[in-house]
Amino acid sequence: MAIYLGSKGRVELQRTFGGREIVTTIDDAEVVATSKRLGFDAASRGDASELITGDELEIRADSNLVFISGYTSVKSGKFFIHVDDLGGIRLYATYAHAVSGGATNAISLVAQSAGWSLDVRLTVQNAIHRILGQVTSYELNTSAEVVDTTALSDDFKNSINGLLSGSGRLESFWDYRDTVGAGEYESSQYLHQLVLRSDIGSTFNAHFYLKIDGYDPSGAGSNVANDVIWYDVEGLISNTAIAFNTGQVVKMTADFVTTGEIKLKVMTAAEYKVLQENTDNILLEQDAAANLLLEAD
Repeated sequence: MAIYLGSKGRVELQRTFGGREIVTTIDDAEVVATSKRLGFDAASRGDASELITGDELEIRADSNLVFISGYTSVKSGKFFIHVDDLGGIRLYATYAHAVSGGATNAISLVAQSAGWSLDVRLTVQNAIHRILGQVTSYELNTSAEVVDTTALSDDFKNSINGLLSGSGRLESFWDYRDTVGAGEYESSQYLHQLVLRSDIGSTFNAHFYLKIDGYDPSGAGSNVANDVIWYDVEGLISNTAIAFNTGQVVKMTADFVTTGEIKLKVMTAAEYKVLQENTDNILLEQDAAANLLLEAD
């Protein structure tokens, strides 16, 4: 039996947007090429307020995106965004640049003549799970309802499992930007922003890791070192809190409940093997003990 340390755990979050699409019109006054800033009309400003810095946004139109430099001959494009205090956005090629903000690394916009406008459709396309930075602990609870099925003639009580539910809590050091993951980690500030999404809800997808790749306290070597075990859940942030104490590090907590299926996934080295039809391994000529493996994504 091996002893596993909590310091080797990990939490990854994937942003969600409830499958919604924002339909809006961009006109010449909202394309500010000098500051690389893009605005929205008054009718769509409320929907756009649900966007959060770091979201990956797909912009689509029935005609070319002539207001975005480098996209003037195409009808769609995907960008990471930075949202300012007034609800305007800047477009970026990378997540790290979007979180940092500023005009330097923003994608240039092309000024349009007076009277120009374009109907666009905006969809958040956050496909990547990112490590949640500076997490100090997490707790994931699962429970099943117990349904009483005892009949009047039974001498002993009978029960069956009912609906399965889950809940938990995340604790981390608070920060509003990624200072540990070279700009590619999710900051704890995102959880505070998430709970304020009133229209689409504060939902997220998460991976809670029990064993990460490369961690092998058992000393069994390569057979288990690359095994990965994690919970895959969809959750809803129900509460966030932040604690300030003199002379202590600022910490935040986030409580959540699960909203769908809870999956416990195990990926072992055996799952990467390419097998013959009779399920035997395909051996390599240069090493009789080596098997042909799939290239993992």
